[in-house]
Amino acid sequence: MTDLSQILSAAIDATERDGDIDVYRAVDFAYVRVMEDPVTTETLVRDALAQRIKTRATARQRQDDDDGRDGQLRLFAKLKPRYALNADGRHIRRTRDLTRDQFEGLIALRKRQIEADQAHVKVMADALDEVAPVWDQTPDATFGEVMDRVLHGVE
Repeated sequence: MTDLSQILSAAIDATERDGDIDVYRAVDFAYVRVMEDPVTTETLVRDALAQRIKTRATARQRQDDDDGRDGQLRLFAKLKPRYALNADGRHIRRTRDLTRDQFEGLIALRKRQIEADQAHVKVMADALDEVAPVWDQTPDATFGEVMDRVLHGVE
């Protein structure tokens, strides 16, 4: 059995060029190795199917969800027909069948996700503020080049 994390790391290492990763080349690289191991293949197929099922089940536009009794489409058209009840998306429930606790839990989960995104935006903005004076002088430089200049005190 091959360790999937090793396959993924090797695919990244083999296809990264000048800081860029061509995901399709990485997939081609990993595909051969994954297909050699039935357990790894099954794991990836199951993961991909789970993600696609979640995406399909929670898609906003689902004509087959309007069974004539679902006022959600008229009253709250922007709500999804179903929501994943947890961060990993392993349990999905039809919106109309959510309890109040579940509905409030979904709101809290989404708020935590947004807070995490906002915290990372702040990290990025702070980094930009730190290197901006040097980057202003060398606008074609990469972040790494500018960061090196800041670290070494070169203005």
